[in-house]
Amino acid sequence: MKSVTKGMLSVSLLMIFGLISISFFRPSSSYIPPQGYTGVTANTCRNCHSGNPLNNVGGGVLLSGLPVSGYLPDNNYDLSITISHVNSDRRRWGFSIIALNLANQPVGSFSSINPNAGVNGNELSHKGSVVTAGQASYTYQGLSWKAPNDTSGNNRIIRFYFVGNAGDYNLSSSGDFIYTSTLAVAAALPPCTTNSWTGIASDAWEDPSNWSCGVLPDSTMDVVIGPNANIQPVVKSNAICKSLTQSSGKQIIIVSGYKLNILGKN
Repeated sequence: MKSVTKGMLSVSLLMIFGLISISFFRPSSSYIPPQGYTGVTANTCRNCHSGNPLNNVGGGVLLSGLPVSGYLPDNNYDLSITISHVNSDRRRWGFSIIALNLANQPVGSFSSINPNAGVNGNELSHKGSVVTAGQASYTYQGLSWKAPNDTSGNNRIIRFYFVGNAGDYNLSSSGDFIYTSTLAVAAALPPCTTNSWTGIASDAWEDPSNWSCGVLPDSTMDVVIGPNANIQPVVKSNAICKSLTQSSGKQIIIVSGYKLNILGKN
């Protein structure tokens, strides 16, 4: 009877040790997170790190480095991701980010020179999440996104979905705080070199909505008054353009006291 008890005890101890070993030594999201939890759908890292509310007040995740004036094709953009928390007691930091076009297709390509970040399928994620002393924020730097070479169609607007984890490093997911956010960037419009008069709003030369480029002509633009312009433009200011082409029968009325300076005119 004693030998049976000892045997059962040995088996129990082995099972406990096995569970502990699996818990501490199996690959986990602290090294590299699973894909598909950036917040594109309802799935976020909070699916596992569920101890606290999503986007708890006082913290957040911030993406920096994207151009506010629009992205250029094939251009590389240096990015950084900052995860912050309301208290200075966070010790482990993780993130993931993905870029999708209007068809929800991954677009562009990520890369990293940060040893704690790397490509994770279509995403860029932490790779061996950073552990620090207790603090309120951490920034992953050395990240990069290369824009696609085609900026038309579904690539006109790219939306970035990203998630950050401000963890407490207690070897459990219960004390972590998950934050998500999104940021959209449009393709930069090509420079307007030919600005055609439409007259769709009025006869005012000074109204941007009357011009095909949506802006008033300047010294870099060739102005065209085409055959379909039913309303003739009236200049009520000192205006300027690079050159002027008028279809037969089309005129420009310049109010007395003002002038239109055509730089290319001999």
